[in-house]
Amino acid sequence: MAQTLAHRGHDVVVLTTDTGGEERIPNEVIERIHNNGLDGIRILFYRNLSNALAYRHRLFFPTRFFREVRAQMKGVEIVHIHDLRSLLSVASHRAARTLGIPYVLS
Repeated sequence: MAQTLAHRGHDVVVLTTDTGGEERIPNEVIERIHNNGLDGIRILFYRNLSNALAYRHRLFFPTRFFREVRAQMKGVEIVHIHDLRSLLSVASHRAARTLGIPYVLS
């Protein structure tokens, strides 16, 4: 979805964590994507407090994400929230509602 929107000329920003399965996404990969984007998409990675909790129990807890999510949403037209049952979704939903931004949840 993000790639299609970007190819159609929309500005797309993805907020995600650094969890890449059992291991974190390597810093050099995150830095390369941060500096260059990915297919016209700006991707912001947030470090999880514990990759083990994220991988084994699906408990994502990137503390900086919770502090910055509202600021990152300012000026956007719509928010797509992925994954109903996570703290990230709750924080994203709350920020979108507080800012009066329509959102889609899938």
